[in-house]
Amino acid sequence: MSLSCSCDGSIYDYDWVYDGPSDFFPFKEHGEYKRRKRCASCGELIEFNAECVRYDRFRAPRSEYEENRFGSEVCISPIFHCEKCAEIYVTLWEIGYRCMSPDVPVREHLEEYWQITGFDPKKYE
Repeated sequence: MSLSCSCDGSIYDYDWVYDGPSDFFPFKEHGEYKRRKRCASCGELIEFNAECVRYDRFRAPRSEYEENRFGSEVCISPIFHCEKCAEIYVTLWEIGYRCMSPDVPVREHLEEYWQITGFDPKKYE
């Protein structure tokens, strides 16, 4: 999915869709999460108590049974971004790019943004 300010289509056009990024929160061992999770963007393990962002996901029902049981949206497991990837993603989200997939490396989104704006990061090294 390329960088875009809007997404066309419905839940039925995608494998899954997601709510926008949550607020940053410390990834806690106790409670809901018993194991560390991998960042959906860079693949690094998110350590306990490290800041991260959660993306709640859902998909369209794939059978009559799912539709009767869950309705028009079936919740699926959330995915997470580590602090570094989340900073990039949330920044792009806040400036208006709302059609990014959180499971694509955010570096690709950032480089596409640099191309669109003409920004040259090498100029500032």
